[in-house]
Amino acid sequence: MRTVVNYPVNVADKEDYLHPTIKPLEEAKKRIAVATDENSVILDVFCGSGTTCVAAKELGRKYIGFEINPKYYEIAVNRLKGIKANGQIDLFADYEQISLFDEDKKD
Repeated sequence: MRTVVNYPVNVADKEDYLHPTIKPLEEAKKRIAVATDENSVILDVFCGSGTTCVAAKELGRKYIGFEINPKYYEIAVNRLKGIKANGQIDLFADYEQISLFDEDKKD
């Protein structure tokens, strides 16, 4: 694995998750897959839009993410639920984690 990575501008993810320095999900997954085993815990102390946490989740790893900016924190939490920054739900989301309705207000 190289220590310097060059990749094209990640325009689509920047638009979907509104983070200026978002990294490609596939790059994060490659590094996590090589460096960890399933059920490892991944720590991201500068979570941003949650790319590393999403990669960890998709690879069967546990994750801990910290983000000081409330805007990016909300984007990261929603992204882990499959919700884009504009509120659109990802077609391939884990729907068991998405609650569109308040459970206390069921009819």
